[in-house]
Amino acid sequence: MAVASAPPTGNGPKRRFGLVDGAAVLAVLMAAGGVIWSPKLSGTIARATGGLQPVTVTVDVRGIPSADPASLIAAARQAPSMAGLDLAQVVCTDKPYEWTETEWRLGSGYGKLESPRYHVVAYDFGVKKNILRMLAERGCRVTVVPAKTPASEVKKLAPTGVFLSNGPGDPEPC
Repeated sequence: MAVASAPPTGNGPKRRFGLVDGAAVLAVLMAAGGVIWSPKLSGTIARATGGLQPVTVTVDVRGIPSADPASLIAAARQAPSMAGLDLAQVVCTDKPYEWTETEWRLGSGYGKLESPRYHVVAYDFGVKKNILRMLAERGCRVTVVPAKTPASEVKKLAPTGVFLSNGPGDPEPC
């Protein structure tokens, strides 16, 4: 279950909100359901692409438009332990791919890497697409590889650098 909020920002009648370019889709893509606190059906920020309903339809999961936080916490405490699970294997890519999309700009949207100066191999442990965009923005041709790709395979790609992405890891409390 993915729990997220899309709170309005700003003050007074000019408050703005919205879900941007599938950000919530990515959050619930691997989940069995989603809960969102502000289930608006449309957004008011420039990049907003929708609210709760389009997200849950896109990824075919159940969406709860609002819920009592105390009851959600109680239900979560009754759920089976996730300790020891290798969640990176659940969320990482199945095969290598190239990433060329750069950061978003007002008026033109996302860009495309034109002339790379570096080659970075990114291990996908649940990599955030915006991190890949930031690498591309800085002139990196990015090759994303699955979490269990052997170092010998990465070495064959002759990268300028290797990036180990963040990810879900083991949910066992430290």
